[in-house]
Parts: sequence; structure tokens; C-alpha cells
Amino acid sequence: SGEQLAFENVIVLFARHNVLNSDHTLIDLDLLYTMNKAYLFRDGRVYPIYWTTANGDYEKKSGLLRPLRFVDKEGKPFPLKPGQTWVEVVDLSATLTEKQPGYWKARFYAP
Repeated sequence: SGEQLAFENVIVLFARHNVLNSDHTLIDLDLLYTMNKAYLFRDGRVYPIYWTTANGDYEKKSGLLRPLRFVDKEGKPFPLKPGQTWVEVVDLSATLTEKQPGYWKARFYAP
């Protein structure tokens, strides 16, 4: 429609990419039982956060798995703004730099 997309939260999530074939067309994202960095863009600010699927108290007590969740450096839940969220998954080798105030550039090289 040509209409600009808008989201309350934009997350750049860093995850290990494992190539599964010689053509580099099948890639597996390592998301199980791990924790890695992410950046949350919300309300004109950027927050360095982490995403995790590591077992916590809930998983240990219930035996159930939860989807990934976002936490701060102490492992405490980091709130998202209510509304829509866009998640961009990049490899661990990707770089994210602020080119000028409010303008960010993500550089991602396919594995």
C-alpha cells in the first residue's frame, strides 16, 4: 500500500546462525537454552537488553518451556511497550552503530 510501517517496539536480536547446507540456503538459529544480547528501540530511545530461553524458576518448577523473554543485565524482566513489536534477528557477528543521533545502522553478513 506504500504506507509506512510503525511499531511501538523494535528489537534487534543477536543469535548464532548455523549453516546446514553447502548452498547456504538452510540456516538454523540457535535459540534453545541460551542468552544473548539485543537492543530495544522504544519511545525514541535505545536500550541494551538481553534475550533468553534459559531455564529459570518457572521452567524448573513446572517442567514447561516458555518462549524467549527479554531481560536486563541482572536477568530481571525488561518491559516492552504495549502494542506491536518488530523483531529483527541478526548473527552474532553483526554490528549496530549510531551514525548520528537517532539514526542507527545494522551491518549483517550472512554466514
